[in-house]
Parts: sequence; structure tokens; C-alpha cells
Amino acid sequence: MKLAVIGDVHLFTLDVHPRRLVSKRLFAHTNLWLNRRHRFNHALLPALVERARSLDPELVLFSGDVSTSSLEREFEDLLAVVAPLTEEIPGVLVPGNHDRYTFRSRRVKRIETLLASVMPASFPHVRELRPGWRLLALDSAVPNRLFSRGALGDAQFRGAVEAIRAVPAGEGLVVLCHYPCTLPPRVPSAWSHDLKKAEGLRRELAACRGRVLYVHGHIHKPWHALAHEAKADGSDPAKS
Repeated sequence: MKLAVIGDVHLFTLDVHPRRLVSKRLFAHTNLWLNRRHRFNHALLPALVERARSLDPELVLFSGDVSTSSLEREFEDLLAVVAPLTEEIPGVLVPGNHDRYTFRSRRVKRIETLLASVMPASFPHVRELRPGWRLLALDSAVPNRLFSRGALGDAQFRGAVEAIRAVPAGEGLVVLCHYPCTLPPRVPSAWSHDLKKAEGLRRELAACRGRVLYVHGHIHKPWHALAHEAKADGSDPAKS
């Protein structure tokens, strides 16, 4: 099974009407002008998409934060840049905290409407990838007034637990969520930037009878780690 993962591209537009900055978006665009616009080279995206396309994956996973402040133009630009990939290969997108950056963006279901071609209609989303492997996609993005903390909500968490416990021994589960449920050693984090009640999800995944591959975004650092490198209690976080 071959999967391509694209996340945290943070597409942005600098041309924003002042009235749309009367919200938390003002913080995002202040940071954008001073810092973030220099850190993301979007001119590289067509080459990235072509590289992913050349690998001929069976599925493309988008791990969220495809936008910077959940503006329509940002989502439209994403569809345009990934079209050569998603027109040939199915994709599944989970939103990131920047994709529901304002309360209005959640209220009008902006990402659900504009990215309906790759975003599941409901969560948790479970699908078979191939015999013996299934995907569990989770929506952890919620708007906050000051922080960037994620949450699954009680109903989605119960659905996720049911899906995890349904995995037979010897089979595999790919979990796609914008937020990690644990981090490698020496990677700093804070409660205001983490997934709420991540320890509950981590315990369920640790107890899963099958193999688990956890794919996420949010932390702009590359890594991979094996389950035996993580502590079960999460006191010294390591990605599992």
C-alpha cells in the first residue's frame, strides 16, 4: 500500500479586506506579514504535487492546515494546485486549526463546502484501504479565541474508540488527524497547542489489536518513531 501525505502548506493571500481582519484573523495576518510569509515557499508546491503524482499512490492524505486563516481564496488555491494529483488519485482531507481559524468559518462550513471533493462529509470517517488495512480520519479542528488547541468532541471520540476496537488482530489501521496524540522526546509543546484529552486516544491506540500508523500535521518538524520508543503513560512524549 502506497500513501502520499501532504500537510501544513498554509496557503495564504495578503489581499484581505480590512473588515475581514476584525476577528482573530488579525493575529494571523500580522504574523503573516512579519514572519510566516517568509517561511512558506509556495512556488515549490507544483513540483511537490508532481513528485507525489509520480509515486502513483493509492490515496492522498491531507493532514490539515492547508490554509492560513480559513479564507475562501486560500481553499480555492489549494484545489487549483493539487488538481493534477486529486483528479487522478482519491484524496482524504482532515481540517487543521488554521482551516477553522474563525468562528464564522465554522458556522458557514467554509472548508466543508469548498473542499467537499476531498473532505469526508462526517467524522469519524472510516474506509477500507485494501484488505487488511483501514483508514480512520478524525476532525480535531475547532476555532479558539486565543489558543490553537484541538478537540475531537465526545461523540467523535466514542466513534473513534469503536473503530479502533473493531480492528482485528493482524490487520492495520491508518489514523489521520491534524494533531498528534503524543510527541517525540525533546520536542516542546504546550497545552494551549495540543489535542485536548490526547491521552485517551493514545491509550486506545496502544491497546489496538492491529498495527497502527498515526499520520498527523500541526508540528512543523519532520520525524517518524516506532511504538516501542514511546512511554505508555505519555509522561515523556514520543510519537507512536
